[in-house]
Amino acid sequence: MIAALLAAAETAITRMGRIRAIRLEEEGRRGAKALVRIAENPAQYLNVVLLTILLVQLGGTTLAGVVASRHLERLGEVLATLIMTILLFVFAEVTPKTRAIQYTDRTALALAPFIVGSPRPSGRLRGS
Repeated sequence: MIAALLAAAETAITRMGRIRAIRLEEEGRRGAKALVRIAENPAQYLNVVLLTILLVQLGGTTLAGVVASRHLERLGEVLATLIMTILLFVFAEVTPKTRAIQYTDRTALALAPFIVGSPRPSGRLRGS
């Protein structure tokens, strides 16, 4: 679930332009202030999102591999890898990214406050 939300955030952030984010803020949309902050310096926020996606996906796959190998020995490692690859591809990549493309504004506004609330990227942001 975390990987899916982060994948949707990644897609929405890369599709959201600064001007569009400012317009959403002017409309008074909830989450727009955080979205403008991200749009002003997307690379730093994207790096945190991408690192977190990597950690979640690798951690989940490793955990699945350990559990499966304990119960199914050598076959468990192969099955866990195949099953996790399919699950991650469908549910943590394709589906959330497709929805983020279809509903970019809604997705970006909903997830931006969580991305901004995550540990601040290294370096000072403008206006901080």
